[in-house]
Amino acid sequence: MTAAEKHKKLIVIVGPTASGKSKLGVAMAETFAGEIISADASQIYQYMDIGTAKVTKEERIGPNGSVIPHHMIDIFTPDRLFTVADFQKQARAAIADIQNRGKVPFLVGGSGLYVNAVTDCYVFTEEDPQKLAVIRKDLQQEWENKGGAYLYAQLQKIDPPTAMKIHENDKKRVIRALEVYRISGKTLSQQRMEQKKQEMLYDTLFIGLQMERSLLYERINQRVDKMMADGLLSEIMNILALGYPPTCNALQALGYRQLIFYLFGLLTLPEAVAMIKRDTRHFAKRQLTWFKRDNRIQWFSIHPDQEEECYASVAATISSFLAEGEKDGHDKNKSH
Repeated sequence: MTAAEKHKKLIVIVGPTASGKSKLGVAMAETFAGEIISADASQIYQYMDIGTAKVTKEERIGPNGSVIPHHMIDIFTPDRLFTVADFQKQARAAIADIQNRGKVPFLVGGSGLYVNAVTDCYVFTEEDPQKLAVIRKDLQQEWENKGGAYLYAQLQKIDPPTAMKIHENDKKRVIRALEVYRISGKTLSQQRMEQKKQEMLYDTLFIGLQMERSLLYERINQRVDKMMADGLLSEIMNILALGYPPTCNALQALGYRQLIFYLFGLLTLPEAVAMIKRDTRHFAKRQLTWFKRDNRIQWFSIHPDQEEECYASVAATISSFLAEGEKDGHDKNKSH
């Protein structure tokens, strides 16, 4: 990446699930001639629309009627092995393309590691896809045969710092942490220590969206109810009918995993829905914990009744940020 590219603008919008990031991102992208790169670990997969709260075609239209291009959505089938390193490479390519066309890139999403992999100097170990597939399959089989507690105990033994950040029932993240160790011989915490964040790759503005916790949890519960009403169960049944196995990595995502338990008779439907709501609330809490550690993020509180005020504050902050580059450019021109 050239020195010139490092100083190109990037705007990041993060926050917990159901806080309104996607809607804010579309509005700001319309205002500032931008395009959106989705930073969501599950929205990359085709067919998984309802459960991932994927932005619909209608929702990609800004308040003034402009259609906002979205990147890193619907790019792979659910059986595709896709790593954070893959996301980093493709998202950075999308950012470069947007910048080269004179547009402003907006990286929007709640997957904290995916966001930081793009914005910071994360270097990932090359992984052999075939070897990774075998290791992942073995770990998933161990999870089914010996239980999540068994694998989580292994993770606690080899990588306590990472284990502390992951809930023992978070199958996807527990397996990912173990497969990294098995394929590279290094733990995730070791790798992260080696990934020196010497400087940001872009001139980046970090925006964080937050709301009062009880309101956020209410919105999460309402969103899950709407997903069910919109046909989430049918969406999952369709994916399975297409031949994708219930154990594939994509289907371990929130909402999908729990309803697969129901389809296989391990839960009643009310139990599965209640579990989705509970696990999503826990996920939102973990997202906030991750993002609150990053002091680069400027936080904005949002309330459904005061959305316009929040949007105006965010727009003013973005406007000042974009103007900084213009001012610096004018000053340099004058000095010559």
